[in-house]
Amino acid sequence: MTHKHLETLCDLTSAAHARIQQDFKTLDPVVGVSQKMRASGIPVDAMTIDCLKSGKRIIIILHDHQPEVLSYQFSFKDKEPANEFEQIPFAEFFRNRQNYLPRDSEYLFPGIAGRGYYRDTKSVREIVKSQTGISVTNHDLRRTYKSIGTELDINSVLVDELLSHAREGVDAHYIHPSMTKLREASQRIADYMVSQAGFDLINRLTDRW
Repeated sequence: MTHKHLETLCDLTSAAHARIQQDFKTLDPVVGVSQKMRASGIPVDAMTIDCLKSGKRIIIILHDHQPEVLSYQFSFKDKEPANEFEQIPFAEFFRNRQNYLPRDSEYLFPGIAGRGYYRDTKSVREIVKSQTGISVTNHDLRRTYKSIGTELDINSVLVDELLSHAREGVDAHYIHPSMTKLREASQRIADYMVSQAGFDLINRLTDRW
């Protein structure tokens, strides 16, 4: 058995590793994943991230008995870890995925490890229906998206670009928002939707992804 969030954690770590190597040429963190404790009857997956240059280590624990909690500790490679671990809800950890998106991706919604992109709302619509009994179409989502963007005072050019709406006149020719601004606007709308969902949408999504 493998913890349900292990693959997501590995993808996030892979993306972060690539950025570290890009920004800090002299660093090459070593990432290890261990399931040895399962052989001893302890339902845990562990990850270590070592910096060989400094000797520092990050230990991350995923425990089946606390499936929605990520435990972590900052330690050293040559020292025994302490007994106490810090904890963070996995949903909160995953919610900050925008900080780890590939910087040079050609896609607005790139896959977390830089492979491909997200393009389908089917999973989200199925979750909404299972939680509320309400069926929504892509057109419903587009109308809601534009309405929320307007309520949040997000520039209409950004919202139209996110919805792939045709723009006319001088603006269409001269105004071309950056990918960064589009992602920031998209994140504001997404955060608002998550906060108003009435249930933990992030947890449900990570179950699917």
